[in-house]
Amino acid sequence: MIPKRQTSRTSAHCDAALPVTLFGNDQIRALNQFLAMAAKLQSNSDVSQLRDGGTELALACDLRVAAPNAELGLPEVRLGIIPGAGGTQRLSRLVGLGRAKDLILTGRRVGAAEALAAGLIDRIAPEGGLLETCNQLASTVAANGPLAIAAAKHAIDEGFALDLDSGIQVERRHYETVLKSEDRLEALRAFAERRPPSFKGR
Repeated sequence: MIPKRQTSRTSAHCDAALPVTLFGNDQIRALNQFLAMAAKLQSNSDVSQLRDGGTELALACDLRVAAPNAELGLPEVRLGIIPGAGGTQRLSRLVGLGRAKDLILTGRRVGAAEALAAGLIDRIAPEGGLLETCNQLASTVAANGPLAIAAAKHAIDEGFALDLDSGIQVERRHYETVLKSEDRLEALRAFAERRPPSFKGR
């Protein structure tokens, strides 16, 4: 499931980075609470807190979209501590060991362009269009078969740390779970009838 949140008012200071997640209800509630907090932030000091905590939240997500003026980082070492919400583990898996050590050990922040080049984010939204871009991305994913999305996500995540042959076995197992689904048959019918499929998640 992907949260699809719209708001009529978002502080320009807070329009920095918004994760789009494919996780379950607990993570969606956490994301909605994060967005509610972000909409209330006004001062530059508050923005610093948003960015610092927001990077680790974004690292826990499947897809990450940032505004052009976004700054991301894990500056905890400047406070005499280390990232404590998975940052040391997720960042290295996402951008590689060398880049992760660069960002974590220096505590520096990076802009959207460098974050995109490093693989820390997946897309940069147009100026002022962060929420719209996230909603469009969420809608694009949500329009696909929900069983297929879940199976693909699990296959990618489970196979990531495995050797190729083992990963392909994981993929085959998840492929077989959707092969006989009603959604697959509906997609075949829709293709033959030249219409969009109506997925039921069965």
